[in-house]
Amino acid sequence: MSRLPLFLFAALAASPVLAEGVVRPPVPPVPPVIPAVDPGRDRQAPFVAKVDGPTAPAPGSTIRLRLSIDRRSIDDASPMTIRVAIPSGTRLVEGAAEESIVGGARRIERTFVLALGDRVPGDDVVIEVDQRAEGWGGHAAARYRFGRPEAAPAPLERDERPVILDGKDLGRPILLR
Repeated sequence: MSRLPLFLFAALAASPVLAEGVVRPPVPPVPPVIPAVDPGRDRQAPFVAKVDGPTAPAPGSTIRLRLSIDRRSIDDASPMTIRVAIPSGTRLVEGAAEESIVGGARRIERTFVLALGDRVPGDDVVIEVDQRAEGWGGHAAARYRFGRPEAAPAPLERDERPVILDGKDLGRPILLR
């Protein structure tokens, strides 16, 4: 079998001219390599809540707390709920203990005024923000600790035996429970 017909077929297939007056459309260039996308970039919380207040409140005083909610996206259809839980011995003087917001701006601010009893509470003011819709939801909690330092995280429990891989000691692993 001769290779000439195969060669002619390959030459014609590669030719930009298909027939007299008909030109093969140009082949689009190969797209450049797309850089890797940071997977954490798009997986951010839909909103973040933060509460600020005085650093050393005195017993029997009135304190002002400021809640800031920074929204990364706004869903005009589903309500955002704000709930304020205050410790015993404290009274909410100004601001709503529960509020529902539909729509709104990227940044929401609320002010709460609390009257302290004869001592500074040992428990925190907890402000929770929730929003739910079909296919997604978000929750944020902000705490005001009445000037107390942040609670230290619990120490990590480690296994007694080290992990050794290819003769290298990788240390004692953290137990997951």
